[in-house]
Parts: sequence; structure tokens; C-alpha cells
Amino acid sequence: MNEKLLKELSDATGIPLDHFSEALNYPDSVVGFIPNIARARELCRIVEEGSVAGALILERWVDLCQTVKQTAEVYEIAGEGSAARSKAKDKWNKLSLARLNMATTSAQAKQVYLTSLVGSPVRRLAAEKCARLCRTLRQADRLWFFAPGGVLATLAQERMLELCTTIA
Repeated sequence: MNEKLLKELSDATGIPLDHFSEALNYPDSVVGFIPNIARARELCRIVEEGSVAGALILERWVDLCQTVKQTAEVYEIAGEGSAARSKAKDKWNKLSLARLNMATTSAQAKQVYLTSLVGSPVRRLAAEKCARLCRTLRQADRLWFFAPGGVLATLAQERMLELCTTIA
């Protein structure tokens, strides 16, 4: 039995797709037929919230994510404390860290800071790298102005002081 047949059964009977999947103990096979994020998003709209099939679809969605933006979307949809949310959080941090490692300018590090998960270690690392990559007093000042208060502002102030006291 495949996803198409299950969908036809669901459409014909009005019984939600995930009920067939759970009754047949078949959700893994249905999830295996999800080729892309658009399909995962579509299936999430039709399965019952909190169902086994829904949880498996969300986990598959995380597997399909290749960007921070895609991962953040599924993170927001997944229920608090769910396996899918935990998996999305891990992937979000992994993708953010990879982008941070490639950042060579303060602007690139700032972008990672803005798109990383609030409260994550990657966000702190991005703030540190953002400040460290400021090459001029003006850059550090603009960074401080961008983030009045908080860790990033403190790091920007420290960098301004460092730039003012360093002999070129």
C-alpha cells in the first residue's frame, strides 16, 4: 500500500489520512514518500494535530531542511517538547554554526546572529565573532547602535575600547 492509495481511501471515506496510517501501523511508509518540504507542509495541514503521523511528517520535514529559514519554520510548528522540535533545534544550531564558521565579515556574522535561535550558544558565538570582526571604530559603533543593551552591545563597546587603545 502506498501514499496515493491511502490518500484515495481518505478522500473517498472522509476519514483523515493519519487515521488510516495509524490503523494500518503504516506511518513510516507514508512519511518515506514525502519528497520535499512543500509536500510535508501540505500533509501537516491535513493530518490531525498531535497524531503519530503528524509527528513523523514533522521529523521528515526537518530532515528535508537545508536552510535556517526552513528549519525555523518547522521549529515554530512543532509542539513544545516534541521530538520534531528538538530535532529542528539541533539542526537550526548546526546550520547556524556552519554559516558562522564561513563568516568572514562582521555583517555576515551579524546575519547569523539575527537568524540563530534566541538563547542558543551559537547566537552568543555569533555575537562574539560579529564584534571581533569589526575592523574600524565606526563598524563597532554601528554595531553598538544596532543592539543597544544586551550581549551584542557589550561586546561592541569592548571592541570599540580595544580599537581605540590599539596602536596601528
